[in-house]
Amino acid sequence: IHWTSSTAVNPAAAAYDSSYHLDLVEVKIHYLFFTLGPFDITDQIPPEVQTGGGSFDGPAPLTLFGGQVAYPLPPDPPSVAADIAIGLNASGAGSFDASNVVLGSITLDVAPFGTITAQIVSVHIQGSLSIEATQWQDLGGALAGSLGLPLLTGDGPLTALSPLSLSVANAQPNAGLTLIAGFFDAELPFKGGTLVPSPDIIVLGLSTGPAGSFTLGTTWPAGVPAGFHVDVQGWIADAAGPKGFAATNGLSGTAP
Repeated sequence: IHWTSSTAVNPAAAAYDSSYHLDLVEVKIHYLFFTLGPFDITDQIPPEVQTGGGSFDGPAPLTLFGGQVAYPLPPDPPSVAADIAIGLNASGAGSFDASNVVLGSITLDVAPFGTITAQIVSVHIQGSLSIEATQWQDLGGALAGSLGLPLLTGDGPLTALSPLSLSVANAQPNAGLTLIAGFFDAELPFKGGTLVPSPDIIVLGLSTGPAGSFTLGTTWPAGVPAGFHVDVQGWIADAAGPKGFAATNGLSGTAP
């Protein structure tokens, strides 16, 4: 089984945010002299298989989900099994592939026969796949404070003179904040945590405010070459941190 989306995203993006969901799984069965169905077995598919996604590093091609899916789970013999690959091809189009498909038998309550075990003859799958290209990549490295792990996010396409914002959330309220930016990943031990960016630019004197959040708005400069990237991390004064500080995750922005 092979499917490719009719739309595509930028295959050269730094990262992708994705989600997929299986909305419907139906089977037809052969019993005695009859082909019966379709029968909806969606609720019998494990929840961890029905829904998934996350953030993935670019560029394309990449695999969002890959592995064998089987119902029921081993050691029971499979009613339906296949090697599934959900991803993004080299052109930036979404793709779904199922190989080594096995159609076994299934036990169902079928009127007027009652509970029967019959051979599956076909499977119908309906679902959705959403992939959004982003120039932002979460580098990890957050250090917990009073409210857990502070979060740094970025927004903007990083094209010439386009709007750009950096936002800190889940931080200690009304606390001093320092933004550190660098042109490569440093990953240095610092204040009981990890300093993710090289400390090339340091912005002092900021504050998280009463909600424990902060947003910096600016524009991306013109003339930045494609592939140029900058790493950013926020450090917050927080007595709950191992050395009086908490830190956001490192965040990398890459010009397209």
